[in-house]
Amino acid sequence: MRTRVLGIDASLGSTGWCVGELAGPVFTRVASGAVAQPKIENMTLDQRIGRLRANRNDMALILRDHGPFSLILLEDYAHNIGQGAHQAGEWGGVLRTLIQDRGHPLRVVNVMHVKQFATGDAHAKKDAMRLGAFKHWGFEAKTNDEVDAYVICRMGAAIVADAAGFPLSGYATSYQAGVLHVVIHGKPKPKPKKEKAAT
Repeated sequence: MRTRVLGIDASLGSTGWCVGELAGPVFTRVASGAVAQPKIENMTLDQRIGRLRANRNDMALILRDHGPFSLILLEDYAHNIGQGAHQAGEWGGVLRTLIQDRGHPLRVVNVMHVKQFATGDAHAKKDAMRLGAFKHWGFEAKTNDEVDAYVICRMGAAIVADAAGFPLSGYATSYQAGVLHVVIHGKPKPKPKKEKAAT
C-alpha cells in the first residue's frame, strides 16, 4: 500500500500543512510548511476577500503539486477563539469547499483529539505539542501550526491504514490507538469482557 495523506491546521495566523506518504507500515513526510496570513485587523472588505483568495490559491497549489490524496484530515474549529470565530469560519468554509471541489476525501478531527494523540493530554499547550511530536517521531518545525499539521497527518495516515485493514498497533502507541478508535468510530473501544470463572 502506497498512499498520500494531507494534514491541515487552519488557524488565523497561518495554516500549517503536512503531506505524508504510506508504504505499508512505513510513514514518510514528503513536505510540510505553514502558509502565513496577514493580520485581518483594520482591513477593508476588499482586503479581507483578497486575503481569503490568496490563502485559497496557496492551498490549491499544495493540492495540485502533492496530490492526489487518499485522505485530507483537517483540524476542526477551536472553541476558544472568541472574536476571531467568524474569521476562522470564513477561511474554514473556503478551505473545505476547495478540498471538496478538487475531489479529495475530507474528514475533520476535534482539536482535543489531536492534542491527546500527540501528548496524552486533551488540554495540552503548544510547548507540550512540540515535545510530543519530537518524542514520538523526532519531528521539529519553526511554527506551531506546522507541528500540529504533522501530528494531524500522522493521525490521517493511521486512519487510512486502518481502513485498509492494517492493525493500528503498527502506526500508533496503545493510547494513540485508543484516540484513533474514538475518531474513527465515534466512541471508545469497548473493554474486553472478563470470562466468568467456571463453577
